Amino acid sequence: MGSGETASVRELARLLRQCLREGRAVHVDRLGTFLPAAGGGFTFQPDAKPRVFLAYAAEDAAGVERLYDALEKAGFTPWMDRRKLLPGQNWPRAIEGAIETADFFVACFSKASVRKRGNFQSELRYALDCAREAQKLGLRNVFVSNGYMTPELLDLMAGLIHGINVDLKAGRGEFYRKISGAGLKAVLENLVRIHKLGIWLEVTTLVIPGLNDSDEELRWAARYLYDHLGPDVPWHISRFYPHYKMSDVPPTPPRTLERAWQIGRDVGLHYVYVGNLPGHHAESTFCPGCGGLVIERSGYWLGRRNLVAGKCAACGTAIAGVEM
Repeated sequence: MGSGETASVRELARLLRQCLREGRAVHVDRLGTFLPAAGGGFTFQPDAKPRVFLAYAAEDAAGVERLYDALEKAGFTPWMDRRKLLPGQNWPRAIEGAIETADFFVACFSKASVRKRGNFQSELRYALDCAREAQKLGLRNVFVSNGYMTPELLDLMAGLIHGINVDLKAGRGEFYRKISGAGLKAVLENLVRIHKLGIWLEVTTLVIPGLNDSDEELRWAARYLYDHLGPDVPWHISRFYPHYKMSDVPPTPPRTLERAWQIGRDVGLHYVYVGNLPGHHAESTFCPGCGGLVIERSGYWLGRRNLVAGKCAACGTAIAGVEM
């Protein structure tokens, strides 16, 4: 983005803030409507559902189709070749067009596809090539990962990936071997590597009843994040729902998530969130300085934003994060 374009964007942002302060709604074509909210914040109503391009290997088609259905149910517009391509259509051009118009690009890898010689490397190169093209358009790139990758891959990601959310499933190697078929040590080492590379890092723990929901396990995870990544790393504590091979396990009780949230806060983490429980107050971001609401959330809905130049509007404390 050139200096002229940057100035235009800043002027647009200034006019937007002015209109919202005056209580006027602002509509941006092909984007949506910004609506003023109490406390100087705003809400956003998109014109269209966010578009998600799903890239995958043939071995993973069944799982990706389930993801497609889940995204569609959640209010997204997913794109998957099996569902969208038609006989006689120019398939390469259709795929290229779907990528160009997508709001999100999701690359899906299972253990089976990763083990297939050459397949993972090809998909990965494709994902990184897309990240480079996105950068040229002034976009930011985000990965969602299980954290089980090589140091060489992390080096390739540096400078291309602006943010990554990594699953830390438990604090015991036995859990990883039995449930995930992977190892804990590599994930812990990669969390530290990602942090040192300067990639914005957030960590998610899916709390499963009877498997990783003890005070001891949750406190270990929170303490590891605090000691090795610092107090500003966000920790998302997600609710488990029965599904697939764990259909016999009950959903995580809300009180368990709240207990985990309190453990994270007691350890000293500034940004602890409760996930998969829409409407809970801990979905929102609160200032670590004064405790005031900074970013209001409910599910995929964004409400008030009490931020000024990356700082709490009430007390001026800097809020950790990356502007997307």
